[in-house]
Amino acid sequence: MKLRLRLRLRLREKFKIIKGVEMSYKDFTQLSVWQKGFELAKEIYFETKRFPDDERFGMISDMRRAANSIARNSAEGFGRYEARDKTRFYKVSRGGAYEVMSQVIIAAELQFIEQKKSELLIENCKSTVNELDLLLVSLEKKPSPPLFPSSSYAMNKNKQRGK
Repeated sequence: MKLRLRLRLRLREKFKIIKGVEMSYKDFTQLSVWQKGFELAKEIYFETKRFPDDERFGMISDMRRAANSIARNSAEGFGRYEARDKTRFYKVSRGGAYEVMSQVIIAAELQFIEQKKSELLIENCKSTVNELDLLLVSLEKKPSPPLFPSSSYAMNKNKQRGK
């Protein structure tokens, strides 16, 4: 119960959402989720410039596309009228963040990105996912989904389901 209350307070503070409506934003560029996605895309473009040339149409293209997807779909979700449409695009944006995380892990393993930088990029992705989760919860009016798979909420839900 305390977790739900903390999430609600965090939602009001971060997104200024009342009854599932994005109240105080004039355009998508004011959404912190879009801002984080935009900054992440810039970081990915910068990092992928140093990748080997033979990855130009492979990992470079994939990482840039996925990183762009986060900001693009957040913007499109903001522009949709109905909550159902909004959540669809926010969920695609969320998937893009996970895709970037996976690609960063692979790039670090192949030593295309330094380990410290990969950890920072992954943390930025996780932060974006957490904010998207909060936004989705507010729009869907459901109990809180896990903020991240390792969260205590997810573990408690899995215990309740017998997993």
